[in-house]
Amino acid sequence: MIGPFKQLFGKRPGPASRADLLSVRPIRNDKVEWNKVQVADTSLEVVLLRVPRLRSRSADLVARWFRLPEYRKIELDPIGSDVWCRCDGAMTVKAIAAAVADVHQLNKRQSEVSVSTYLRILAQRRLIGVQNGSKSSDKVVLRKGHK
Repeated sequence: MIGPFKQLFGKRPGPASRADLLSVRPIRNDKVEWNKVQVADTSLEVVLLRVPRLRSRSADLVARWFRLPEYRKIELDPIGSDVWCRCDGAMTVKAIAAAVADVHQLNKRQSEVSVSTYLRILAQRRLIGVQNGSKSSDKVVLRKGHK
């Protein structure tokens, strides 16, 4: 009799390990449109995101009332643009951090911390999801990240 209650209210799994977090593969949200644009008076290219607003009956009413645009525009910085372009589901977080470290002259630890923090922010805003495992057919999870 106590067994089912133990399973229901038993110990929950702890936080994911560092190795688990570095092995997931981020993938861009299909609903977010993006393109590279040239920064004025420089040779830098950055990514410009077009994020569609929430679509529901109440959201449409509020959007009409306040005359909200259909898309929200977000311009990423050069490092963020580099990370965004690599979020295609083929590279792990560890591989993205190593590539960013090579391109932007960061050490391994700095790169891992900054890339993982940046990816957490993108996940919280539902701009990316993650693929677990090594198969491309694995389920993509688009949900808010945990602190």
